[in-house]
Amino acid sequence: MGDEGRRRGPWTTVERERLYRNPWGALERHAVIRPDGSTGEHLFVDLPPAVGVLAVDGRDVLLVRQPRYGIGREVLEIVKGGRHDGEAPDAAARRELREEAGIDAKRLLPLGERVALPSITNERATLYAATGLKEIDVEPDHAEAIEVVRMPLDQALDQALEGGIEDADTVVALTRYAFAIGILRIE
Repeated sequence: MGDEGRRRGPWTTVERERLYRNPWGALERHAVIRPDGSTGEHLFVDLPPAVGVLAVDGRDVLLVRQPRYGIGREVLEIVKGGRHDGEAPDAAARRELREEAGIDAKRLLPLGERVALPSITNERATLYAATGLKEIDVEPDHAEAIEVVRMPLDQALDQALEGGIEDADTVVALTRYAFAIGILRIE
């Protein structure tokens, strides 16, 4: 597929085979030369860039509860989704916030990027905290069953730190926001 001899850090991709593709990403098999010079195969999941948004309303946060196929149950998480081709991260964050939670935000506070599973995927998510919230009418995506959940920031942070909230993007966004506003400190 055109990657022969391409370097990925200390690995060299000798051959790349796309096994599956859909609108949300692709699964690939890479034949590689490892950093120690041996050959092998590597599973690679090619995903578009994503965004995640922690909606903050005073002392509360608005999270979404939705079923997630990968673990076969509902998850409490921040609003998140993939970016469209050429879409700026902040525009994608605002779009996802409208689509999933029916919310417009006056301000987006950047919370940095995160890389999930860097051993097998290239997906990067740009995270934000949204403030100055305003409810709007929303037309839900028929593929999504989303419930907006309001809870105190302290409660959400406790759940994230104790394992009650498992989603990595949500844990990262909550802890980064808590550091940004001075709730958490490294001493």
